[in-house]
Amino acid sequence: MAEKKMWHETLHDQFGQYFAIDNVLYHEKTDHQDLIIFENAAFGRVMALDGVVQTTERDEFIYHEMMTHVPLLAHGNAKHVLIIGGGDGAMLREVSRHKTIESITMVEIDAGVVSFCRQYLPNHNAGSYDDPRFTLVIDDGVNFVNQTTRTFDVHHL
Repeated sequence: MAEKKMWHETLHDQFGQYFAIDNVLYHEKTDHQDLIIFENAAFGRVMALDGVVQTTERDEFIYHEMMTHVPLLAHGNAKHVLIIGGGDGAMLREVSRHKTIESITMVEIDAGVVSFCRQYLPNHNAGSYDDPRFTLVIDDGVNFVNQTTRTFDVHHL
């Protein structure tokens, strides 16, 4: 029986996460980072950037729902939302559920993340990239914030 390939998160020297890799769906060194998307029996599809897990299919809703809905509901009347990062599309999916939002702008530094997640993590975005209120800007988030004249009611970082 062949031994399964293991993937180890590299964020910390003293502890980490290990995942059995059932199947590598995509692996590329983009202009900005090393991106891997693989399948794991327990967590479904897993995406890591530069050796650090960013999201998994099984548990992403836990943090995306909280990070999105709490600020929007606390604001009470948000119309224009800025997402910095979030190229996997899950936060966009959650913002898109709020029908009173008029515009959603996502600034993602790496176009590859959006492209690959759209293909390999379709449940994360659930079609929200096609929302007519959505605009994608490929840029560094700090640069965008320093240069834009637009204002936003809620910022998600």
